[in-house]
Amino acid sequence: MTRLYPIAAGKYSISSGFGSRPGGFHAGLDFAAPDGTPFYACQAGTVQYIGAADGYGQWIVIDSDDNQGAGCLEYGHMWDAFKTGLRVGSKVAAGQLIGYVGSNGGSTGPHLHISVWPRGYGDGQKIDPAAWLTGAGHPGASTPKPTPPVGSTPMGAPAFREIDMMGNNRSNRFGAAVVFFLGHTEEGNATAQGLAASGNSSGNFSYHYVCRDGILVDMVDTDFASWSVLDANPRSINFVFAGSRASFTREQWLQRRNDIAIFAWIAVQDSKKYPIGKVVNPGRNYPLGNRPCIADHYFVTRVLGIGDHSDLGPNFPWDVAEAYVREYLTGVPAVPPENLINKEAAKAGAWIGKRLAPEGIAGETITPDGRGKWVKYENGYVYFTDTTGAHAIPNYIFHTWYQLGAEKGVAGYPTGSHSVLAGGEVQGFEGGAIYRRGHPGQNEQAGVLIGGKIREKWNKSGFENGPYGYPVSMETKTKSGAIWQQFEKGRMAFSPDNVVGLFTQDGPDIIN
Repeated sequence: MTRLYPIAAGKYSISSGFGSRPGGFHAGLDFAAPDGTPFYACQAGTVQYIGAADGYGQWIVIDSDDNQGAGCLEYGHMWDAFKTGLRVGSKVAAGQLIGYVGSNGGSTGPHLHISVWPRGYGDGQKIDPAAWLTGAGHPGASTPKPTPPVGSTPMGAPAFREIDMMGNNRSNRFGAAVVFFLGHTEEGNATAQGLAASGNSSGNFSYHYVCRDGILVDMVDTDFASWSVLDANPRSINFVFAGSRASFTREQWLQRRNDIAIFAWIAVQDSKKYPIGKVVNPGRNYPLGNRPCIADHYFVTRVLGIGDHSDLGPNFPWDVAEAYVREYLTGVPAVPPENLINKEAAKAGAWIGKRLAPEGIAGETITPDGRGKWVKYENGYVYFTDTTGAHAIPNYIFHTWYQLGAEKGVAGYPTGSHSVLAGGEVQGFEGGAIYRRGHPGQNEQAGVLIGGKIREKWNKSGFENGPYGYPVSMETKTKSGAIWQQFEKGRMAFSPDNVVGLFTQDGPDIIN
């Protein structure tokens, strides 16, 4: 078990100890240090809480099991708790870089506050960190910065430097509501400052924001219109990626992932001031139509019918931008929906066949309820929602599901991938499961949905291997309100009072 002080030796002083002080009891230990000083995990553990916290501004809470030293530590007052890529559930080692000293929340100057719970968070009374650190060493100055997991995205603001280069190359909005946040390409290779300076000097064009390589230039105050999208100028905020082209490949765009994060971050921040839609709606596939949204110049051409530009181009990774937008809106890290759809399709690769739609968000179709998305493949579909995940549906189950109303019907969205059974196949949905007797090309029967109390009793009887066998009919409702369903070897009937099973035979049926 390793236990360390949170800041390197010689880099701090103790500014407030554990105990009474003017204003109340101080249940922690304060390490005064210059703003931005790295601090490290006192011992190994798992991130239990991270982000905004009353009093601290932001904090990180790391819980340790008995083998790691036990207890739970609060680290408080940093500016951005997510700067090192940590998330709830992240595993950290003793001495691992976990943040930088700040003066956030109830603070009179830059310092790191730590508190120690002897067991779990909130379990018992906080103890004196100075005593708890007795015999501890100090982290080495060369402690490496941890590498965030592949595909992780920052929950706080992405790293960027903002530069004010606002001029008068702008127009009055004349009372128009700002409802669009639009992305643009430069079609050149300028720096952010160079492109903004060129627009200001020539007067031929302007944008509200110009971005490249983590530099964000404010060119036009968002209360005014920029000269970017013809008649759509009064209704839009415009963001240009300096040094970009509409012909970029997806890989070229992903090399500028941090700039895409900045695009999403700024869109979300401006949506707090203006009625910009919080949905991502690229112009290549516009199922959402002409409504407030985050989009691009091609949206103006294709949906609004203004001009003829096609940027951000066909390969802009809208799935990545959308994931950042969702993350910055909710504070919950999000995996791009396209990645989950592709991952599910790869898992189903032995049977699903090739994708019949373009890659990325442009190839996804939004469901009528706005809750989900789907992509068609040769031999099935993949449906995705935030709550159910992505699941592939083979065509022969899809046909039954579609007849039941698809996601709008009694079955709802798929909740699991389909499974091959000894005598048939099954797939789970929100409203039950669809079973099929037989296999494709082998005397298969139509799919049957089984759900509710009848399914519950059938499950307890042993599923398809129990005495009833496979379901062979949909539920039928009687005039009295009772419901019955036929199985290979019997029937089940449901009333609000009970579920009764019947096994047919010569003579009286057997009641189960």
